[in-house]
Amino acid sequence: MITSDKIAQLCGVSRGTVDRALNNRGRISPKTKERVLKVASKYGYKPDFIARSLATGVTYTIGVIVLDLYNQFFSDLLNCVEAEARKRGYFIHIALSHRNAGSENSALEHFINRKVDGIILYSVQHRSEMFSKVDAAGIPMVSIINRIGHKCGYIGINDKNAIFDAVKCLVDTGHKNIGYISFPLDSTGEINQYALTERFNGFKEALAKLNLPFDQRRMIVDSGLHEGLKRLLDGVRSGSQVLPDAFVCVDDLYAIETIHFLKKYSINVPEDISIIGFDNIQASGLTTPALTTVEYPVDIIAQKAVSRIVSEASRRAHADVKNE
Repeated sequence: MITSDKIAQLCGVSRGTVDRALNNRGRISPKTKERVLKVASKYGYKPDFIARSLATGVTYTIGVIVLDLYNQFFSDLLNCVEAEARKRGYFIHIALSHRNAGSENSALEHFINRKVDGIILYSVQHRSEMFSKVDAAGIPMVSIINRIGHKCGYIGINDKNAIFDAVKCLVDTGHKNIGYISFPLDSTGEINQYALTERFNGFKEALAKLNLPFDQRRMIVDSGLHEGLKRLLDGVRSGSQVLPDAFVCVDDLYAIETIHFLKKYSINVPEDISIIGFDNIQASGLTTPALTTVEYPVDIIAQKAVSRIVSEASRRAHADVKNE
């Protein structure tokens, strides 16, 4: 069976150039790439991934840790990461933390042992000894969505600005009594809820800048969604508080659940109240009416995260190889 070394000899190029041609990555002239692919096809080349890994120190795998797959946002994110990785000749290993620090650390240790080329992490921790172990293993790590208290790359959006734009949209359409709905926020600070906290802080800042009242009774941030909504509606029925004219929700799932819950109480969207979600998952277009939402660009997040890791791996594997 022909090897990549033999293909390099037949084509008169370096093994690094053969690798770039076969795996469709890095800079290579179209003419050289075509010549390499023709020779590989002619001799029935089949890659030996283990040998290639031992020779280059690259496994062409990326570990990805997200919270769960209940929320379509995460499946959309993983689809984008996988597609971007595949374009670059990489495969992904997926692990779910289920919002548990121990599970996240176990996944990190597993990825270290599997010698992945990089890790994309949506963390539930601010700090962890495992982060340092990832560094010690020479594995680049990129934090997405939630920042972590560790020196590594971070890719996300400005959540505060995004929420401000949502509130401004409501105000521009005449809304003044705006509530907020979120996954329960951790008051201890032990759990990494960077994105959730930024969004709520952005909401409060938006109200202040736009001279709107902040009413804690309209903030469902410390209990389950149904419990919080029932408590608010009980207050409305008793006359102790007024139904908000709009809600900003921390994500689309909460927004959709809110719409269904309110409908049981004959409160309809948008006739009686307006709802804005966050993430723009596919399901947001399946509600009646379609949900107004803030788009989270998972495709761009995935592209940047994969690109950063592949660049690191490429530098390690081909530091001494010049482009042909």
